[in-house]
Amino acid sequence: MEQHAPATYAAIRPPDAIATQAALDAIGTWWGPELDEWFSLHAGATHMSALALPNYSVSSPADLATNWSELVEVWTTDPSEAGSIADRRAEEAGTPAGVFLPEFVPFANEHTGYYLFVDTRPGPQQWCITEFAHSEADETDIGWASLEELLAGTADALEANRPLGSYYARTTQRGEFAGEMEWGLVGHEEEEEEEEVED
Repeated sequence: MEQHAPATYAAIRPPDAIATQAALDAIGTWWGPELDEWFSLHAGATHMSALALPNYSVSSPADLATNWSELVEVWTTDPSEAGSIADRRAEEAGTPAGVFLPEFVPFANEHTGYYLFVDTRPGPQQWCITEFAHSEADETDIGWASLEELLAGTADALEANRPLGSYYARTTQRGEFAGEMEWGLVGHEEEEEEEEVED
């Protein structure tokens, strides 16, 4: 990323062990070995336009804890749903829940109500990554089996011009955004390139 999208790379904060531990304490759920390593390397992006993941910016530990708390409060505090939520929490990782569960750890934010989360529930697909949307909850298919798989796909998208799901990556040359990673929809490359030229 440092070579291909230097502005996005520069927007990634250095790791912050104290903030990371505070986030872990706040959510009360171990987020797994991959997020342990993830936050040993950085502490999120300095601004939301630094889209280091497919159309998502990486959250700081503090933002992760805040988003987790807000989502849990919105989705799991209805007493009439307590039994149903307990059942969903007991299901295996990767099983759609239809709500945001405390076992979901939102580590990336699209900033319009969409998040990427790690599913910490036990099972063969523990630590898989799925998209959560306020409008659709977690009803989409599992996106990636692991954070490692997501990062490998992101690197391929940027360095080898391979699509990542429905997205492709490029580095913009537009004015103040020059050097930032951008994501577009596969099949719309020419349209978006024309828009950049016009800008």
